[in-house]
Amino acid sequence: LGCFALGLGINDALSLLRRQFVPLRPRVDVIYSQARPLEHDIIVRVEDFGLQLRFDPNSQRLRLIELYEIGKVDVMYAGSLVKPILLDLYKQFGPTYPGTFERDFDQYVLRYTGLCLMFRLPDEVKDKYTETDELPLELPNGRSPPLTRLMVFRGFSETSPGTPDAVKPGAVAALTSSISPDMSLTSLSPWYPEKVLIKIAPGLSAPTTISFLTRQRQLAIGSSVQDIIAQLGQPSRIFFKEDNRMRIHSSTSPPAGRAGGPRTSHPPIAIAPQDRDPGTCFQATDYFYNYFTAGIDLLIDGHSHTLKKMIAHTNFPGHAEFSQYNKCDFRVVFPQQPANAKQDEEADLAAASSPRPPPDSAETAPVQALTETYIDPTMAWPKVELLLGECGRPMIHDSGLVANPFGANHLYAYAGCVFQVMRSGHIAGVTVF
Repeated sequence: LGCFALGLGINDALSLLRRQFVPLRPRVDVIYSQARPLEHDIIVRVEDFGLQLRFDPNSQRLRLIELYEIGKVDVMYAGSLVKPILLDLYKQFGPTYPGTFERDFDQYVLRYTGLCLMFRLPDEVKDKYTETDELPLELPNGRSPPLTRLMVFRGFSETSPGTPDAVKPGAVAALTSSISPDMSLTSLSPWYPEKVLIKIAPGLSAPTTISFLTRQRQLAIGSSVQDIIAQLGQPSRIFFKEDNRMRIHSSTSPPAGRAGGPRTSHPPIAIAPQDRDPGTCFQATDYFYNYFTAGIDLLIDGHSHTLKKMIAHTNFPGHAEFSQYNKCDFRVVFPQQPANAKQDEEADLAAASSPRPPPDSAETAPVQALTETYIDPTMAWPKVELLLGECGRPMIHDSGLVANPFGANHLYAYAGCVFQVMRSGHIAGVTVF
């Protein structure tokens, strides 16, 4: 529908609304559930166009397009302007099953596969078309019912539309021909959203590995810059790190703050260029490789030019960095642990107090089953703590924004990774190192 296609990513849709309609720049409202962001669709509403886009909250792909004020746009089909009345639309789309007058909408609803049309009927004929199979192509006054709402989706019902796993090839060609030449739509990529498997190393003997499943590429903490570019290509941006807010928590810094409340990281003190030591210009500085389309940041060591950390973003609405990164569909796998570790410990204590069998006994010790613990973006924080155990007081991260309407996030540290958790209890991102 227009420059939007089912399966388009939410960031691409917002980018189209920002850049495709210049100089109009319509007002855009993003509606989402703050308490249960994964149970309800993300809605992008554009009142200037009478347009509403519904996105699946997990894949963040467009699943339904709705025009709820037809008078604000022109309706075209196959390159021809169509009058928004039932008779003309029926001529364009052809026969279908008879519609019904649905009192919940107070509209006459006509459905095609992947398309729902709603028309306004006069009060005197509403009862007639509630119980009849006839199409109200022409009313007693000689007019055809006007179109009031139009919905495009995948499937057979607008109330439960399917979630596309990609934009259809035919729609890709139509999209690329209708947008500005300087725009690139990242959700048309075959690896959107990026599926990343992160395996936390059990100790210092092996590094944490990062596998990009769809690309079939792999990196590890300690990989060189050459390896990174060979596996992922050039980054979207290179950003030199100047934020040292976490240095206060290093082992070489004296303790600060007072006990009893959560630890807080404050914005850095700005230093004017003329007040800086010229010698620091030649000191090695860590830098980020930003891959916005993959939803990740890679922190590179300024001395060895090797991978130091990786940050994966979930792109939840209600976060300060929403729409800056595509969603990274990560899975963090923690080292294998014996299943029922507490029961095993109790069994060991009981065995220690009981007589031991002779050395030549045929009895052998049972083999312990090993289980892996994994975390993904669909998990709320209480479930994560249930799997990994409580880690104590969190640090508070304020994103460094003076006017941040979404509030601060909490940072929870485990061996080899740090989770950034929003006020809703969902994971905004994970840092592995």
